[in-house]
Amino acid sequence: MNQILRKVHKYKIYYDNHQDRWVTYVPDETNVRGRRLVARKNKTDLEKYLLEFYSCDKTYTFDNLYEEFMHYKSKLQAPTTIDAYIKSYKRFYQNDPIIHEDLNKISQTRLEMWLAEHVQKYQMDYKAYHKFSVLFSQMFDYAKKNRYVKENPFDYIDVKRLGLVKNRRQLSSSKAFTRQESADINKYAWNEFQSKPDCVPLAIMFVFQTGIRLGEAAALKWSDIDFEHRQLHVQRMERNQQNASEDFRTLTNHEYVIVDDTKGEFGARTVDLTDDALFILDQLRQFYEKEGIKSEWLFTHKNGKIHDRALDLRIRKYCAATGTDIKSLHKIRSTFISMLRDAGMSFEKIAEEVGHQQIQTTMNNYSFDVNTNEDNIRMLNEGLNFRPKKKRSYEPELA
Repeated sequence: MNQILRKVHKYKIYYDNHQDRWVTYVPDETNVRGRRLVARKNKTDLEKYLLEFYSCDKTYTFDNLYEEFMHYKSKLQAPTTIDAYIKSYKRFYQNDPIIHEDLNKISQTRLEMWLAEHVQKYQMDYKAYHKFSVLFSQMFDYAKKNRYVKENPFDYIDVKRLGLVKNRRQLSSSKAFTRQESADINKYAWNEFQSKPDCVPLAIMFVFQTGIRLGEAAALKWSDIDFEHRQLHVQRMERNQQNASEDFRTLTNHEYVIVDDTKGEFGARTVDLTDDALFILDQLRQFYEKEGIKSEWLFTHKNGKIHDRALDLRIRKYCAATGTDIKSLHKIRSTFISMLRDAGMSFEKIAEEVGHQQIQTTMNNYSFDVNTNEDNIRMLNEGLNFRPKKKRSYEPELA
């Protein structure tokens, strides 16, 4: 250690009172400055890290490569992706013995058995498996790129042999609100607004009319409304963000941030406003004038703008109050798309309205049946009735 500190490590090791940690720098070619900060609670742990970092015969493990890999990924990936990696690390990896094994000695067989064990334990379908394994797989790719390992054993894994749970298409009733449920919730929200004026009920109703995302609704400004052309410009969103610790092993400092972008590759978009949407905006403006609320934000209280959590909690309250199965605000988006489809709008136009880059996303992931069972039975009877039209004995007399 003394040799390394004298001859190899060129940066000062010191105690940072502000961070309450021992800190130094190590070389890092992925960083613009050619270095990155390393911090540990005590000096011994920091020196141990440096010994491993500079060792010529270093054994690369998931554990000792994790921080370097995450520093690299943080330069390329969105903060939400880094959050997902850290949550995956804490749930699946931090207490698993495999993170201390030599990456060069983890064979295809060893990896396959380990993956199958976790798939079975957590009953993973393909989507859950991907979220679980992507961190380890990409770390192997990083190690291979830097010639720490010769190959990535994930390249030879046959996912079909891991015993993944088959994806079952969920019923439409769990993915979208029916027309009747939508009507009930909007009526309840309107009555609540009239009895106890607040911007949140109107925000819920506005989402039903525009199909915008939860974070997009929380980040709307009055300047985004083009009343003359009856259009809404969606160009930013609110994110619930947590900052990563220096070693990327925990998440800290929960905060809401506004980003001048929307989710996905589509980017900013224009949404056409219905008559009801314009009515809601007019009611909102009158309410603010009466209460003396002045703000650039579309949905706000006297103490500041609302956050996405307030909207999600409110829709769940409305579901409970109207006897509807509890659904998140995001399900309104599926409802909006499904109703436009039933109204005859093309999927190309719907995709533009909701900001989907791929039309298949709109068709496959957001298009559901929003009719009640009674409506569907009526349509089945109408569509499959081949017998001559005549009154049946069991039909009730019409008033």
